[in-house]
Amino acid sequence: MNRTVKQTFDSRRTVIGVRLKQHRIRADLSIAALADRSGFHKTTISRIENGKLKPSKLNITKIAHALELSRSETKELLDIVSIIEAEFSPWLSDPSSGIAEMQKIFIA
Repeated sequence: MNRTVKQTFDSRRTVIGVRLKQHRIRADLSIAALADRSGFHKTTISRIENGKLKPSKLNITKIAHALELSRSETKELLDIVSIIEAEFSPWLSDPSSGIAEMQKIFIA
């Protein structure tokens, strides 16, 4: 994985975050209110919205339920998570991919 792939990964996380934030604002909820409704800490919601954390499918499902999203809106978000997992899971499970070095890039 190179920096271009990392940028793609970051971009996809950002897309999820922007969409969730749009839905939260449309629902007239603060981050704290969404955190209370979804069972997550407000820091977790903020990190997802800001593209700093890739949510799991379960996290998206819980947040979507808290936001009362439609099935199609929820599916759109879940599809993005699926794309990330499909693109990056092989890299994460390949010991020859230099994961330690690439993780340094993600942390930076």
